Amino acid sequence: MAANISQVKTVTAQSFRLFVLTINRMLASTVFKKTKGTGSAYNKALKTTPFGRSDAFTRGGFAIMPHATAPLSLKLYAFEEFMLSIAEQNKEVHVKSYCQSWLRLLSLQKFNEAQKLLDCPNSYGETWTEAKLKFAVQEYYNNTSPVTFQNEDLSKCFPEYLETESGNLIFGFYLPSNSEITDLTVEFEFIPQGNGFYAATINDVHVL
Repeated sequence: MAANISQVKTVTAQSFRLFVLTINRMLASTVFKKTKGTGSAYNKALKTTPFGRSDAFTRGGFAIMPHATAPLSLKLYAFEEFMLSIAEQNKEVHVKSYCQSWLRLLSLQKFNEAQKLLDCPNSYGETWTEAKLKFAVQEYYNNTSPVTFQNEDLSKCFPEYLETESGNLIFGFYLPSNSEITDLTVEFEFIPQGNGFYAATINDVHVL
């Protein structure tokens, strides 16, 4: 028997977006074979994982590992107004500016606005909230002192940029916190959604 209309649950735009992006991750069946990136002392290294091979690039102890995402591109045109749009060729400039805006909001303690710049959870199903960010910094300093963030020019935070063959953009930098540039690496990933739009997420904030 067909369900009554009243029995059909309303799916919000937010839950639908997270659902589609989660499925996009789960469908991953390929890994990256070729990357191109920039950054200080850029070195390309190939690492073997339990699930196959993935590319990484390192600067000393700083390594950024792209996460395999689905070869199937699921378009989210209904949410394009919330996502990063890149029409020009110089994608690194755009993602750096996006990350700088996120850092500026942190420095102003506008954490809700900063979180809105993250379109989806990472591949572990996690979203980097105010609480998680502050806990990572406190763990880094091994104390529970109040945490502050500074809007340091990312050019001074040893930025690294990576563009995968599948079109994902990775941008990493050291997090400025408590009046210094820490060794905590913030790794942003921008996942192409079609029509020049990218969904942003933070893969991790940690010391490598």
